[in-house]
Amino acid sequence: MEVTLYNLKTLNENGRISFYRNVKTFVNDEGELIISCCDINNTAEVMFGDSGVEFYLTLDKENTNKVISEFGIINSKLVRQELLHKLESEFGGKDSCFEDVMEYLDTKNIDYQYDKW
Repeated sequence: MEVTLYNLKTLNENGRISFYRNVKTFVNDEGELIISCCDINNTAEVMFGDSGVEFYLTLDKENTNKVISEFGIINSKLVRQELLHKLESEFGGKDSCFEDVMEYLDTKNIDYQYDKW
């Protein structure tokens, strides 16, 4: 199961993408929480020399369980789904949701791996 936290696409007059941001989250088969962000915009081009960039936060199973605990999800058969829906309700719908999740994890001293492509 995958949940979209944020999705926005704006096109130029010529039909080309001028702004795109898509943030999704899921738990993989190993129990790792993954949050991905794809940006296509002028900022990405200025900062990274490419109009498109992808960011990933990966939490190993232990740190995913810390997030589950922080959210108060206990004794549920649908832990993964509840986790994703809690992330959506807490952080979804905002352009800054990826950065907001990172800040939350930092505040709670929950470790994650950050990757950029």
